[in-house]
Amino acid sequence: MQPRIHFTHLEKILMKRLLLILTAGFAMFSMFFGSGNLVFPILLGQSSLHQYPWAILGMFLTGVIIPFTGVFGMLLHQGNSTSYFARAGKYIPEISLLFILPLIGPFGIIPRCITVAHGGIELIFPEISLWKVSLVICLLTFLMIWNENQTIEILGKWLAPILLAGLFLIIFATIKKPLIIQTTLASPKTIFLLALQQGFQTMDLLGAFFFASHIMSYLKFRTKNTQSLISLSLFSCLIGASLLMAVYTSFVYIGAKYAPILSHLAPEFMLSTIVKSTFNTFAQPIASLTIVLACLTTIVVLGKLFTEYLTHYLHRFGFQHTFLAFMTMGMSFILSLFGFHGISQFLSKVLAILYPAFIALSIGNIIDYWSPISFVKPLFYGTLCIFCCKALLNFLGS
Repeated sequence: MQPRIHFTHLEKILMKRLLLILTAGFAMFSMFFGSGNLVFPILLGQSSLHQYPWAILGMFLTGVIIPFTGVFGMLLHQGNSTSYFARAGKYIPEISLLFILPLIGPFGIIPRCITVAHGGIELIFPEISLWKVSLVICLLTFLMIWNENQTIEILGKWLAPILLAGLFLIIFATIKKPLIIQTTLASPKTIFLLALQQGFQTMDLLGAFFFASHIMSYLKFRTKNTQSLISLSLFSCLIGASLLMAVYTSFVYIGAKYAPILSHLAPEFMLSTIVKSTFNTFAQPIASLTIVLACLTTIVVLGKLFTEYLTHYLHRFGFQHTFLAFMTMGMSFILSLFGFHGISQFLSKVLAILYPAFIALSIGNIIDYWSPISFVKPLFYGTLCIFCCKALLNFLGS
């Protein structure tokens, strides 16, 4: 009997670890998977048509590999963002937060997510206006980030599985529909370069720095062994990255198949239009819920991050967490009214300079972990100078 009892105990430990890894991996996927992840792969598929494998390859590099270099680098620093950014200079952590958090928060990703959620809700309520949807989502998010909660538990155990089920329902139904993919005159190189650019637009690397901290904090609380912590984190990353790539691949293919009905459509309405042409009236609410949930999970996490950032710096001046949460979602509401295209135009100009520099920072941090010579500063500042000069030349040329 003794060996059997020992085996049962080991089995329970393994099941507990598996549940922990799945929860963290699903949570990581739901954090990453927001508005850009719903829109840009479909846009790529529409542009690439029969050359869609090259679009998938480009999306894999900039939409999965690059963000997860940021996650991996943060894990090597035990989820400490201050230590991670300080490798580039004493004041870089504060400066980086000053640029990154507003961009992934109320001045960028959050309002962009709201516009895509509006596209999903239009499946059920075709006449509903953007400002009404934005107001409801902002108020709902405010209530969810008002008080501290177990974000990873909620995302990983509840919201992410529902989101995944809905996504795979949409993917299965749309891929199953027999449509012929049209050909394009664009070369594989052109499609590949376009995919690299669109992958940057997801802005997932900027969120990766903070998502990794959340995952690490969640796992630290549940395991005291450092070696187990690293292995659990890596397996969680692998699950999150695999799910993200599976959905990207499917959505690029779907965009290529449905390209004829997507012309002249605003990006935020592309997926909802595909759903309308595929699903019957009964199934459309499920697809609508999936689109809204994909955006809402990201909005909640990013709204919480930005509110915590403001609270950290402004509580000494008497500003309370509740007021700052309200202010965060108020700014998000106002910016969302500019629409997906307007927000993306603003972001593309900023990202053209900042994103390559943060990619260099991520690569440098990983190299430095094993190298006796530091490469972070040369890579970070060299890349920043190159792309600042490029932006200046483009401005003068225009």
